[in-house]
Amino acid sequence: MKLIKTKISGYYYCENKNGITYYYSYKDKVSKLSKRKKIYKCKEHNNTNLKYAIDITEEVLKSDTIKTLLNENNSNVNEELNIDNFTLNEIQAIYAEKYYNRKYRELKELHAGMSEEDFNNDATIKKKLNQIKRYQLSYNKNVSNSSIGKMKYKDITKRKVSNWLETELNKNISTKTKYTIVAFLRATINSMKRNDYIVGDNVFEKINIQNDRRQRTRVLSPEELELLLKECKKYNKPRTELIYRKDSKKPPYKRVYPPNYAIYTSVYLAVITAARAGTILTIKKKDIDLKNGTITLINHKANNRVYKIPLNESAIKWFEKKLKFYEDNDYLLQPRTNEGKKRIGKNNALTFIPRQVYEIMNELFNKGINRNINLERDNMVNFHTLRRSIATNLALSGVSIYKIKKLLDHSNIDITEKYLNLGHLDYKENLTIFHNELFKNFETLLDKKEERPIISDLKQKLIKSILAISGTEEDEMAKLVLETLNEDELKKKLLEKI
Repeated sequence: MKLIKTKISGYYYCENKNGITYYYSYKDKVSKLSKRKKIYKCKEHNNTNLKYAIDITEEVLKSDTIKTLLNENNSNVNEELNIDNFTLNEIQAIYAEKYYNRKYRELKELHAGMSEEDFNNDATIKKKLNQIKRYQLSYNKNVSNSSIGKMKYKDITKRKVSNWLETELNKNISTKTKYTIVAFLRATINSMKRNDYIVGDNVFEKINIQNDRRQRTRVLSPEELELLLKECKKYNKPRTELIYRKDSKKPPYKRVYPPNYAIYTSVYLAVITAARAGTILTIKKKDIDLKNGTITLINHKANNRVYKIPLNESAIKWFEKKLKFYEDNDYLLQPRTNEGKKRIGKNNALTFIPRQVYEIMNELFNKGINRNINLERDNMVNFHTLRRSIATNLALSGVSIYKIKKLLDHSNIDITEKYLNLGHLDYKENLTIFHNELFKNFETLLDKKEERPIISDLKQKLIKSILAISGTEEDEMAKLVLETLNEDELKKKLLEKI
């Protein structure tokens, strides 16, 4: 191939049967090696075609780099790639696709025995993949068309980001949303820096937006939980509803709804397991061990960590009746036909807790709450309130916080300590064991004969100091929690508070 030099340095062309092809020769800034890249094919060489080749050179080189990034299998390739000259939009698009592909591979490995067709049609897998795409949708909505999105990353400064946050970003979005957007951008750049695709500091690390963390304060009492279960159980039978016609003189008519067992089942499972909605939705028949009285759960928030909790006798009897209609690999919560029957030959889990559950909760507990006001919204009851309610009621019954941590499958005790919002409740000095029929399945967790240990003088001083620094001297529950720690753990906690 004979290359003919043009009047522009670095640009060559070669003649062939179909016309000519322009090439660009350059020295890579990172590897310091000379490279040549095919740029543009056309019928003849002239100033117009050459100018066009020059104009698209940067885009062609970027496109080639992106393909290499997305398809690279060799870690050594990292040393030759640098994308500081890319715009934030281009960097984010690379990160989003790499992140999506990685999560897709992880799901494929997790469901290795599933056929390609079943994998692509599984509703739960689709939901997880769509959740990943939600970050991209949020970026497209709030960042992609802004000045910061179209700017080359090397030109982005803290002042420019701050100005974008104050002037261009939608002023109507909440502080929490702003925090999430900046955290996503920070993660994007950090990911590229870890692979040496970007050199220099992460400018988004310098942006400090206080996360609008709020504590859900609403906890359902045992009586309220029982009321909720009774209301949900009504949907196990066909229901008749009177439908009024809009703008019509015709009389109302009756509509008969088939049973929807998923409503009661979802709430019942949440009560006996204290699990999250995502965990409840993926429980299968094979996860219930009636012989040993346990149920196996998956903590999707902790990389699909598996854990077990005990079942009481009434729960075992309930499962014995219900599981007769399921195969071993069937999900307990599945979509139904219009007649309320199980879909034969289909094994898809519900992707969301039935909306009727939230409608029942709103009718029972959320009347008069203004959802547009944060403080009021914190008092709303939702599906996650069940998990918090079970844990809080167990704590009030005298169950050790360490056992509650195990039940909730928290990674460390500090998460459980923050999770139990007990400050708004009245408790007595001597808490009695919480004997309610609703929570019989947790009987093995209760410390029925546990006596309060003798506290040494040093331990008392450490506890007093921690409570004083935290401003919780009057919080009896906090004191009880600290008394379960040894002296070394208390010293460590005191150092963290100082």
